[in-house]
Amino acid sequence: MAVAGLAAAWGTPAFADVKIGVTVSATGSAASLGIPEKNTIALLPKEIGSKSVQYIVLDDGSGTSRAVQNTRKLIDEDKVDAIIVSTVTPNSLAMIDAASSAKTPMISMAASAAIIAPMDAKKAWVFKTSQNDALMADAIAGYMESTASRRSVSLVSRMPTATAGTTSSTRRPRHTS
Repeated sequence: MAVAGLAAAWGTPAFADVKIGVTVSATGSAASLGIPEKNTIALLPKEIGSKSVQYIVLDDGSGTSRAVQNTRKLIDEDKVDAIIVSTVTPNSLAMIDAASSAKTPMISMAASAAIIAPMDAKKAWVFKTSQNDALMADAIAGYMESTASRRSVSLVSRMPTATAGTTSSTRRPRHTS
């Protein structure tokens, strides 16, 4: 009898909705990042495979305490399956405790490596989508270093030069503007 019940339950596919909680900084000091993030959520698929996906988007006002409140609301009241959180590192860091204690996966759009490292039991529930700040800083420094010699040569070739027998009136004028 129990086996027949299990077989019946497994034989009927369950198409439960997937709820994704989102908290972004759509207002406040980080709104320049949060508004495009909020607009992007509207473009995400409403169905993946045979499951419908619902996105619940909240504004944290660029503040850590509101970000934590949003996280708790999404987990406790809205019963989300996962959370996507903002690009603002302090907010992402503040939400880790709430997400990990509820064992809810948290995907951060912030770049700081501190969000995932060093790995511990709490951060095992945290993922991030962007490259680390250090990676970007290294890339920028490397680019500057590789182009520095070309810029130096370019600047030197444009500088006025004085040759023997010339006076200042025959040199190219310097532009001081």
